[in-house]
Amino acid sequence: MFYACNIAATFCFTMTMVLILCGFWQNAANVFGKPKANTDFLPYNGDGFKLLVPSKWNPSREVEYPGQVLRYEDNFDSNSNVTVTVTPTDKKSIADYGSPRSFFP
Repeated sequence: MFYACNIAATFCFTMTMVLILCGFWQNAANVFGKPKANTDFLPYNGDGFKLLVPSKWNPSREVEYPGQVLRYEDNFDSNSNVTVTVTPTDKKSIADYGSPRSFFP
C-alpha cells in the first residue's frame, strides 16, 4: 500500500513540475486578481469595428474577397488568418439575411 501511494505522489509531483516547466500555469485562470495587462493580443480599431489580433500575427497584402479592409495571418501558418470584409447592405438586422444555409450557397 505504501509503495502505491509513493508512486502516485511521485507521479503527481512529476506532472506538476512538467506543467509548470511547460508554462501551463502562466495561462491559468486569474480568479481573484485584476485582469492581466499583457494578453498577447493587440487591439485593432477599424472604421466601425474593433478586434484583438494575436501579437505574433502580421498584416497580409493578400485580398481574398471584394470589400476586404483587413487581413492578418500567422507568421508560421498562412492558413491561420483573420479577415474583415465590409459589404454595404440595406438590411436592418442580421436576422434579415435569413438562415446561414440560405445566405451561403
